Amino acid sequence: MSDYQDLDLNSLIGICVDGASNMIGCRHTMTSKIVEKYQSVIIVHCCTHRLNLASLDSINSRDLQPLRHAEAIVQQLWHFFVASPLHAAILAEIQSQNEQDYLKLKSVVPTRWLSCWESVVAAIVDLPSIWIALDRIWNSKYDSTANGLLNQTKRKQFILSLFILKSVLQQLKILSLVFQQGSLTFDQVPASIQTCKAELLKIKTSQEIIEQTRKQWPIYEAELLKFIQKEIEEREQNRKISAKKNDKKEQERIQKEKEEFDEKKAACKLDEDDINWQLKISNIYIDETIDHINKRLDNQKFISNFSIFNPQFATLNINNENYGNNEVLILKSHFNKQLQHLKDEEVLKEWRAIKQQLILNLNQLETNQACLRIATHPSYSTFPAFKFLAQACLTLPIDNCWPERGFSHMKRIKTPSRNRLGTNMLQYLMNIKMNGWPKLTGIKALEIAEFWYKEKDRRTSWKKASETETLEEQIPFEQLKLNINEVSEFIFE
Repeated sequence: MSDYQDLDLNSLIGICVDGASNMIGCRHTMTSKIVEKYQSVIIVHCCTHRLNLASLDSINSRDLQPLRHAEAIVQQLWHFFVASPLHAAILAEIQSQNEQDYLKLKSVVPTRWLSCWESVVAAIVDLPSIWIALDRIWNSKYDSTANGLLNQTKRKQFILSLFILKSVLQQLKILSLVFQQGSLTFDQVPASIQTCKAELLKIKTSQEIIEQTRKQWPIYEAELLKFIQKEIEEREQNRKISAKKNDKKEQERIQKEKEEFDEKKAACKLDEDDINWQLKISNIYIDETIDHINKRLDNQKFISNFSIFNPQFATLNINNENYGNNEVLILKSHFNKQLQHLKDEEVLKEWRAIKQQLILNLNQLETNQACLRIATHPSYSTFPAFKFLAQACLTLPIDNCWPERGFSHMKRIKTPSRNRLGTNMLQYLMNIKMNGWPKLTGIKALEIAEFWYKEKDRRTSWKKASETETLEEQIPFEQLKLNINEVSEFIFE
């Protein structure tokens, strides 16, 4: 491929891979063959993929079986309602009748880092509506799957597990979003990881999960009591009319049913045993998550040497004469082929001058901005070693989410119903999806529509315009604004 594209691999600084065995393995892999020929190439395992592996490993403990069971039930709920338009319509009808907010159920996809958190949150919000929908489907169609899901989702351990997953996965979601932003630099990765671990420990000590559960539990308890009351009424209706009131067996059966319903009502309440169980499982889950984050995300120490370009670190170590010397020598040793014409003393001399620049002139800039200034500004041309190292720091990728996001956009754009979409149009649509505005306001949308309308002659209706129609006879754009606002939903987000 490099020969076909006329690429010089001697200028290759690093490769970011997703962790597949054919990419990052020790033998007969793409990266091993590249490093064998180009020893200075840095192989970076995508930090977002490593975080995903840490989140998957943290829930594999034997003690966390209830959490895995809860994830499986959430996935079954999504499939049950998505696979049947009738089931989806019943759930949508119940959600529209309730005054409370609702969220769309999402699929739990292990390879998508945010889908699990979104699925759990949707299940917590929609759980009362889900119960009603499953009960209605069971009574009308005698669907055993609906009855099984209804019984599973009404269990206390399932509900308590959802709140545990919600709080922990929320912090992993925040860290994943930080990793996926394009402006992330190497010195920000350790700080982001430490912030995530600190938040997880805060959840553990502050009992945030228990407080959220207690706040939401009255809604679930009221709905569960309605189901119990409904069951009591159904049994009274089904009781035989011919049964004698003074029959001892009938009286014993009625008394037994009453005690059974009293136990069910008492089981709906959140007691201390439930709180202790949730506290125990949440502590185990948080400890396992922190442990696997440390194992997965702290194994690439070399790239942290580029933190010397952080002006804030240089300012904090202004009185330390030896600050950054070890990191500079490690980088010099690794890129010895590119910097072989410079001695270690010359590189350290450049570093002392660059350190003063970071403290005095570049102290208001972020790391990537400081590297860009050193790499491109003519005043730093007298520092060839650090000009190259700054270019390497800017070039070396931290994650490969951006290209993978492109494949996801392509899959959503080029659907089976649009399989004749041309390469050029697909490229234009992907460019808009990936590099467009995150939020399109009405003013910006009108500006785009006006530019599109005036770029060339446009037909104002689906009918073919007359060949004799002149530009003066066409409707001006100002008269079409009202129509655009009415029919184009994308203008108003």
